[in-house]
Amino acid sequence: MDAENLLLSRLEKLEQQNRFFRVTLMILGVVVGGGLLMAAQDTKPGVVVGTKFVLEDEDGKVRGVFDMHNGGPRIVLANAKSENRLVLLVDNKGNPELVMAAEDTRRIVLGIDDKEQDLVFIDHDTSRVVLGTDKDGDGLLVFRDGREKPRAILTGFPQGGLELYDREGKKRLGVMNLNGEPMFQLLDKDGGMIWSQPEAK
Repeated sequence: MDAENLLLSRLEKLEQQNRFFRVTLMILGVVVGGGLLMAAQDTKPGVVVGTKFVLEDEDGKVRGVFDMHNGGPRIVLANAKSENRLVLLVDNKGNPELVMAAEDTRRIVLGIDDKEQDLVFIDHDTSRVVLGTDKDGDGLLVFRDGREKPRAILTGFPQGGLELYDREGKKRLGVMNLNGEPMFQLLDKDGGMIWSQPEAK
């Protein structure tokens, strides 16, 4: 009898444990299922929500990043060496900017703000050519040397013209439209007039 009672007692304990596990699994199922249902209701079909997305190639190298940067969205595309080659962003003031790079350094930058827009060609971290407009919408083309000193400026201002500069960045020649009439000027290294036609007043 003692052995039979012991066996029955063990069976009863096993049944109680089994009921406990079944109830626990049911509760977990309800919690997980409810969470998935709520997530499905909060997110539209086909929409992925997050603050950073990373694209990797088949070798596990990062080839693209879509994230937030300094208060604005940014897209970064890289080559097979994970070197950044193209960056598209909107800064914290809402201005867009496109950057193209080579050898992991900026080479071309296109930027726009409320007053002007510029396309800049860069060599060894020095802006060499700038094509843009000013706040009045007039065109401007600037050529600079390796020291970022201006060497030639072509303007589309109301008195648009061409200006040439020496190695020190000083204006030496100017061709412009002055009040509807052409003007040609030669200047010395100190900015003094050498010759002007018509004569400068």
